[in-house]
Amino acid sequence: MAGAGGRVAQRPAQVGHSRAWVEKELAGSSRAARSRTRSMARPEHSRSRSAGRPISAGTGPLRLLAWKADDRAARGRGSRVTDERGFKGAAVHGEAMPSGGPADASSRGDSMATRAALRREQLGMTQTELAHRAGMSVAYLRQLEKFSGDFDPAALMRLAAALEMSYEELVRGRDDAPPGQPAAAAHPRLMRLSEGECWARLGTHGIGRLSLSVDTGPVVLPVNFVVDARTIVYRTDPAGAAAAPAGAQLAFETDRIDDQLRNGWSVLVVGTADHVTDPAVVRALAERPGSAPWAGGVRNLWVRIVPGRISGRTIHTA
Repeated sequence: MAGAGGRVAQRPAQVGHSRAWVEKELAGSSRAARSRTRSMARPEHSRSRSAGRPISAGTGPLRLLAWKADDRAARGRGSRVTDERGFKGAAVHGEAMPSGGPADASSRGDSMATRAALRREQLGMTQTELAHRAGMSVAYLRQLEKFSGDFDPAALMRLAAALEMSYEELVRGRDDAPPGQPAAAAHPRLMRLSEGECWARLGTHGIGRLSLSVDTGPVVLPVNFVVDARTIVYRTDPAGAAAAPAGAQLAFETDRIDDQLRNGWSVLVVGTADHVTDPAVVRALAERPGSAPWAGGVRNLWVRIVPGRISGRTIHTA
């Protein structure tokens, strides 16, 4: 919070002191926080009488301990006291404290603060509603949604439950998240692939997405595929959704995403379905690596996509 002479408090630091030191400092900070909470609950006393400046919460690890004490004090009183403080226009760590949703969450990448703020928005909750459900002050929640740091694990567990997610997902993110979680690279370049480059990236086999129209409308389905003489072949259940009739128009896409380098490529094939019925060809295809569907089951209909056109794009970040 901005103090005298325009000085700005530093971001919360990891506390590397002994448990006794932390408990001693937390006890002192708790007493100070209760005093601040009582005074800040009265709008006319929310500024220093002598200097007319916002009251500072301290710096470094003591500041984090004070925020924890604020949260505990407010939980004892209910979230109304902290909500009355508002913090509209206040400055924390030299930045404006938001009065509503997350401050430019997309620019901070995937972090605990971003996950909490975005999940709250998905559930359609205000900060006040979420703070009440999680049993914490609104000010503490605003601090958590703006910065990642050494927050109270018990408070994070309550927050995760209120957000209907696990503690691990809130703190570390999902292990099964789809690709593309990191923010975009600084200067990406999108370039087209030639036909030869498209086939080179398709390789010999893999998993792609099949797009076709069925009675209920368009669908996109994952399928195991093999490349055979510049055609795409997959096998499926004759009664399944991917059982395109001969002559049907299909689209097929596959891609590769590198989350670490934040680059990748995609190839799109548009063509016509043809059923493979020659026993010798079927036997040869069945012996090819990657031809067995990951989904298992009886899938004895072989569909060949005869390309009408093929295109591809790649993202370079170097």
